[in-house]
Amino acid sequence: MITEKHLVVGLIVVATLMRSAIAFYPEYSSELYLYSAILWSVPFMLYAKVFFGFLMAPRADGING
Repeated sequence: MITEKHLVVGLIVVATLMRSAIAFYPEYSSELYLYSAILWSVPFMLYAKVFFGFLMAPRADGING
């Protein structure tokens, strides 16, 4: 079963491979940059969605930060 963690790692790996492919397919560089940027940003949006409440809550130990 694919979990959210697997999806996030997979998207980052695919985005990295797309960036690497630019060296071999320079005629598609604009598209590869665009698609890899989108695939790279989706995992960080998922992270923000999942951990937003945790990141905005006060710390349990009472220390600032």
